[in-house]
Amino acid sequence: MEDLTNQLGNFFSAEGFSRGDVIALILENSLEYPCVWVGLSKIGCITALINTNLRGKPLLHSIQTVKTISIITSKEILSEIGSELKELNIKKIYLFDPKSTSTNKMSNGIESVSSSVETVQLYEKFEVCSTQPPKPIPYDLRRM
Repeated sequence: MEDLTNQLGNFFSAEGFSRGDVIALILENSLEYPCVWVGLSKIGCITALINTNLRGKPLLHSIQTVKTISIITSKEILSEIGSELKELNIKKIYLFDPKSTSTNKMSNGIESVSSSVETVQLYEKFEVCSTQPPKPIPYDLRRM
């Protein structure tokens, strides 16, 4: 778990995310779920936990309310919410799927979203990420 959270922190830090950035997490219950939350907090990002059962206007409202700049989800959920995400100004969606399914052919829902939004398979990117703890966030009590 420590290695995965460090890889997450290092990857998203390299992607340009930093303290105060909001990333929406729309993911099924899994081992990766708390790892994402902890990994992003290591670099000071805020993880907006979005209910996986939301669809349509409630989903859009939730994502717009937290003012997220990106989304972490799975291929399965993305194929179900792809039409809603087209209405948002999200430039990149990160997919967190088990390694064994990361090479499966994309479904139609994902292909239609990926034409306008970049999708990134996280497990493929983690293979080159360090498992060392990410650079500590500057701590200032006056900014809290």
